[in-house]
Order: sequence, then structure tokens, then C-alpha cells
Amino acid sequence: MKCSIIAIALLFGASASTFAATRQDNYRDCGLKQLARCDDTNELFFGPFDKTGHSKAKTEFPQAIHRFLAGAPKLYTGKFGFTAANVVRESLVGPGTHHDRLPEGDWFFDGFDTYYGPDRGAAIFDASGKILALALLDGNTDEPAKVRLAAFELRIYSHGELAPVLLAKLQEWGRSSVDPKSLYPGALPPNVLVDMRLYVLAGGHWTMRPLP
Repeated sequence: MKCSIIAIALLFGASASTFAATRQDNYRDCGLKQLARCDDTNELFFGPFDKTGHSKAKTEFPQAIHRFLAGAPKLYTGKFGFTAANVVRESLVGPGTHHDRLPEGDWFFDGFDTYYGPDRGAAIFDASGKILALALLDGNTDEPAKVRLAAFELRIYSHGELAPVLLAKLQEWGRSSVDPKSLYPGALPPNVLVDMRLYVLAGGHWTMRPLP
């Protein structure tokens, strides 16, 4: 019996060590050109961790987000305005549950805001790592306004028209990501998805249209 326990402990330790090594490899190798090496969005933002738990931030994906969303309308939390790129970046840093290869060969990843978990982001890349669409699910508004609680909007950003199957993928992700329960029962109302919008960059200008 004792030998069995020792064997199980050794096996668990070896498995944990292998998992940790694999994660370190992924943090090292994950990038827009190697999305197959990424387990989650966090690996697109950070390199391997050293013995002190520190990691060097990567710049490739954050810079791609800022280029993709350059000139997009600002978002507001109360009276404070933020660029869409900054909000989307923060909403993707936390590791999400999706890192999926789609049937068309594209990649779908999601993440969450590490400072406020209900706020989430998503990204769709083509097979080469080029961003096709970015999505944001949060309670921000398009102009200074009273802070909204428990009301979420889905904003989808694309350059030119997005393939219908990818647009539908992001809409379904948005619907399924809003937990209808209240974060604080009795203090806050249940969460609800109040709006979905598509922002398209064409001819150097961003235009918005509501989505059903």
C-alpha cells in the first residue's frame, strides 16, 4: 500500500512537472505566427516566467491590437474615456476558455479582464495569425454617462465585412458569456446583454451598425 502511494505521488509529481515545463514552452513559443503553441490569450501577452515569478511582456499582440483598432470610437466608464484598443487589450489578458481551431482554418481565442472578471474579450485570427476581428463584452458606454452595472454590450470590430460564420460565432460567444445571475444578489440586478454592435473600418473610417 505504501509503495502504491509513493508511486502515485511520484507519478503526480512527474505529471505536474511535465505540465509546468509545457506551459513554459508555450509562454516562450506562443505568438501570432505560432497560434497552435498557445493554450490561451495570456501566453500572447507574456513570455516564460523566471524563478521569481516574473515574466517579460510580449509586444507583438498588443501592438497588433492597437494597429487594428486605431481610430475606433472611444469607450467610457462613467466620465472617463479610454481607447478601444486599451479596453480590448485589458479584456484579453486573462486566460479564457477558448483557443479553438475553426473548421475554416481560423483561430478563435477569448479572455477576460483581470481587474474585473465579467468583462471579456475575444479575437479571431486567420491561419497566418492576422487579426480578422476583435470583440468586447462589457458595460462601457459610447459617451460619458452614469456607470452601468449588470448591463453588457457586445462590440465586434472588423476591417471590411466579416464572414457571416465568424460574425455568428462572436455573437453566440457574447450571448453565452453573459451569466444571467446577479454578481451580488440583492444588491445588483441580474446580468443582461442589452445590445450588440458591429464596427467596420472601411475607407479609413469606422462605421457602426446594430446587430440583431
